[in-house]
Amino acid sequence: MIIASRRSSFFRTLYFRVLVGIVAGVAVGYFFPRFGASLKPLGDGFLKLIRMLVAPVVFFTVVSGIANVGDLRRLGRVGLKSIFYFEVVTTAALVIGMVATTLMQPGRGTGYARSGAVYCGLFADRHRRLSAEHYSGDLSWCVHPW
Repeated sequence: MIIASRRSSFFRTLYFRVLVGIVAGVAVGYFFPRFGASLKPLGDGFLKLIRMLVAPVVFFTVVSGIANVGDLRRLGRVGLKSIFYFEVVTTAALVIGMVATTLMQPGRGTGYARSGAVYCGLFADRHRRLSAEHYSGDLSWCVHPW
């Protein structure tokens, strides 16, 4: 009986439902790609709703935490510790990201890693070759070549 109640409670947990949603999303995208692409507005709306809720939740969490602290000295110590922790963790995350980017070099070999000037230069050369008699020297079309 105890095992049965644990199983039923596991299937009602939020993380189980999130995992089922992820698996269902991957399955729909793999087996029915057109239908999955048609669901893009729904996903975009969901992400906008999440972004809309994050800032107020964080703000009210901080405000309620400050309101529940009675001693101002304790609040000052906690605040300094929080700022120090935030700075250390943020710096560590940036260093890890920079090291990982330097070592893995994402985008290398894809053609998208070229700088904008080189990319536009390649398109300008190609355009000159294809239409040498009609080329006016205007590179405004190069801003969005795709």
